[in-house]
Amino acid sequence: MGSPAAAQRELNSHEQVEPAWQLVQFVDTSRPLCRRMLQEGFRDERVQQVLAQTFCLQRSDVQTEPGLFRELLGESGCLATLVLSPEGLPLAALRGYATAEHLLAFLLEAQREAPAWRAVAQAAALPMATPAQYLAAAQKLAARGLQALAPAQCERALAHPAATPAERLEAWRTLAQLAITRGEVLPARQALEQARAQCGTSQTQWIRLEQALAELERRPTPTSVP
Repeated sequence: MGSPAAAQRELNSHEQVEPAWQLVQFVDTSRPLCRRMLQEGFRDERVQQVLAQTFCLQRSDVQTEPGLFRELLGESGCLATLVLSPEGLPLAALRGYATAEHLLAFLLEAQREAPAWRAVAQAAALPMATPAQYLAAAQKLAARGLQALAPAQCERALAHPAATPAERLEAWRTLAQLAITRGEVLPARQALEQARAQCGTSQTQWIRLEQALAELERRPTPTSVP
């Protein structure tokens, strides 16, 4: 028979649970909108219940940790809610101010889908067999608010030796759309030019992208979050 200490260690090992899913709330506490989200959204009883059930909440003030936002999300910013896997992989992001209802919906979706998101994130960190897999990973990242992390998957698809003209075309189209979504005019224009070189100037499928880019170019320079 083992010692009491050994028996207790075995008992403790059976009581251990999976590491918690992490939720990082990026804020700039000098800004009223950030303080409002903390005071209203995160104090909602329903939000608190989901957090207690599933997530380990961390708050990061971009004034004191300016590099963490860019490290995890691939771009600068000051207000975002980010779900991380237990290993620290970014899984989904809710950007900007969110009401309690919007925040609750995001957390409930994360509660349901986090294991599947984790599998996709783990796969995206590894070499993939086909360009189509890279493109699918880019779309999934973008759909979960990780637009700044998706272009790397498109670039891997473009660099894949087996990429077909159709796959290269889709990669450039996706890069253009991602840049437009992020408000980046020059990368969007460059990606559109590459896409046009792939499909020729007579294709009409780029009209919507061109219109979106033209609208983006007409916008005034965005102001910072209040």
